[in-house]
Amino acid sequence: MEKLSFPELSIYRESNDYIIHNFQLNSWVVLNEKEYMIASELIFNKKSVGELIGVIEDKNLVNYVVNLLLLYKIGFRGELPQDYNDYFLNVNNSLEGMKPSVVYFVTTYKCNLNCIYCYAESSPQRSMDGDLTTEEALNMFDEIKELGAKTIVFTGGEAFLRKDIFELMEYVKSLNMKVNVITNGSLIQNKKKAERLAKVANLVTISLDSMNENEHDKNRGKGTWAKAKNAIDLLLESGCNIKINQTITKNNLFSSEQILKFTKRNKIQLKIIPTSSLGRGKNDELSQSLNQDERREFEKELYRLSEEDLENNNYSSIKQFEHRKHCGHGSGEFSIDSKGNVYLCKLMHEPNMLAGNIKAQELSKIYHQSPLFIEARKRTVYNLPECKKCTFKEFCGGGCRAIQASETGDINGTNYLECIYIRKSFRKQMWNYFQKSKKEVLI
Repeated sequence: MEKLSFPELSIYRESNDYIIHNFQLNSWVVLNEKEYMIASELIFNKKSVGELIGVIEDKNLVNYVVNLLLLYKIGFRGELPQDYNDYFLNVNNSLEGMKPSVVYFVTTYKCNLNCIYCYAESSPQRSMDGDLTTEEALNMFDEIKELGAKTIVFTGGEAFLRKDIFELMEYVKSLNMKVNVITNGSLIQNKKKAERLAKVANLVTISLDSMNENEHDKNRGKGTWAKAKNAIDLLLESGCNIKINQTITKNNLFSSEQILKFTKRNKIQLKIIPTSSLGRGKNDELSQSLNQDERREFEKELYRLSEEDLENNNYSSIKQFEHRKHCGHGSGEFSIDSKGNVYLCKLMHEPNMLAGNIKAQELSKIYHQSPLFIEARKRTVYNLPECKKCTFKEFCGGGCRAIQASETGDINGTNYLECIYIRKSFRKQMWNYFQKSKKEVLI
């Protein structure tokens, strides 16, 4: 029997198992000690399947491992498959000409809250003077539609401070684009408003930092927990699709378990992130950002919770053969603020990231011709200095360039501590994924 061929692979240890990762096709298998011994004979000692069957008593196990390696394209028989040519083509392909998928509209920088870590530095003191009029915003949505975008995300500041917010969202809906909203929830305090929002919005994201009122209020202001929780309850009652963003600070370091239980029970999406170094997050004392030791504790807690997820059949959402070459800034997504300024992404509202203004220039010209956008679309995991050496690059797409730029001072830079956490997270997700999928493979 002919030998299998294998590309360059990476091997990781996780929970006493071995992960074999074909990082070109971004596929992997998870094997126990006995299974890995068989795989290593095929991969590293170049044994044929026939040779192994001749010396290993359990022929079914040998066939099982071989089938796994072929099914997930860790190895192949015969000529180099077309998948590899497609991969190298993808590496060299430019993102130029790519249509945006999501556009973030910062409705206003003004907010009724003054959260300690706000990346946009929004507050009640920010002015709404000069914000786009209703007519200007409606015309902007027409231009976004012509670009090919599928989703508008209404954010802020606080989107519901705009008196025309429902008119704007309903117009976007009439254009057959998805309407997503990010809000603190404090202005969604009656059933009528919640029901109207549920009808127009495909997804409403509300910030809730803890199920403990005091912990949340330390981050976002006294009385904010009660209003956020009431908004969530009203939206659930209205049948709205909800997501919760939980930001971790020193104030709520060990608060994820209860909020995870709440979101699971109510079928709510959840995103858990530590405070970033953007906006007010740059001030560690003000924002109560995690130090290195606290960050490690946070990671351990998430790791423990992911173990419980596995036991409860909640598997990772990462996919085999998925390729992310870019975080999306300036290609898959970009941002327009309340003054009409166009930026590469919602987290890059810095003067050096300003690509143009829709009051002075057509949006399509800004998107297709701005040097900032053109350069952004060339910035991929295959040419970022540190990313191009990493075998996990196509899972994370190079990470968030805004956060990396904030922490390193270079939009092409890499925060090594962040990468350590990301790699650990992906190893765990790869292992979690396979506990289900492996059982579905027919021997």
